[in-house]
Amino acid sequence: MGTVTINGRTLACEARTVVGINGEQIIRPVPVINGQQMTGISINGYNYPPAIAGAVLHLPGLPGQGTTLWDGTGNGNNGTITGATWVQLPSGLWGLKFGGVSDYVNCGAGASLDVSTGDLTVMGWVWYDTQVEDSAMPINKGGESLAVAGYEFEGGTTASGNAEKPYFRICDGGGVAGDSAQTARTAALNDGKWHLLTGTVDRTAATINIYVDGALISSVAIPGTVGSISNAAQALNIGGRTTAYNFKGKIQGVRVFKNVALSLSQIAGVHAQERSLFGV
Repeated sequence: MGTVTINGRTLACEARTVVGINGEQIIRPVPVINGQQMTGISINGYNYPPAIAGAVLHLPGLPGQGTTLWDGTGNGNNGTITGATWVQLPSGLWGLKFGGVSDYVNCGAGASLDVSTGDLTVMGWVWYDTQVEDSAMPINKGGESLAVAGYEFEGGTTASGNAEKPYFRICDGGGVAGDSAQTARTAALNDGKWHLLTGTVDRTAATINIYVDGALISSVAIPGTVGSISNAAQALNIGGRTTAYNFKGKIQGVRVFKNVALSLSQIAGVHAQERSLFGV
């Protein structure tokens, strides 16, 4: 509850946001999460609450044109678009379409995106096409080999039939077995639908987890030998690691939460709140 002053009179009011779903605007209270009042984000006339408190990157699809994808967290992790093209969903949201060869978004190597030994959540809406490159990475900040620290989603080879079945992986860059952890693969996601893909690292529970559409798909123990996954020099890329491991399909709403491992109920809540915007 807040106040607003109109013509010298102070009135009590409750914070609200307008959610645009398939052209219909619905007024909802702005949520309070961890004691913090969330403020709305406007996307081409469609307004909805931003990501849960703790996000260091949130790309809600603004401005819908040009070569920069704006970060809504205030951390300045804006993405520079190379090759990918803007695409508008029926709900009015804007996302990016990646051709699978050389398209990507570079969000930089800001300190807020670098994770050491804390918890982590990486989340984004993905629409998988049939992949044309092996090991396509919809979201990557290193971690693709034992010698490279970081975190990522990665698919398998096209020949194996696993290119559309991503897993979530972390690595401390030590270069030997035991320096990484990764989940099992999801089912194939190239079914013509949008999916909310989420990976979490829970250091307290010592697990790495992957979720699809708010449901837990795989939870794997993190070996005690996995240390800091910090890779300060590595940029966070969307749609491929620059001109390699490129993803074919569409991506929207990428979010990173540093030192936060969202729970199953929180992830399911995001999916329930946003799924109508993606026609699922």
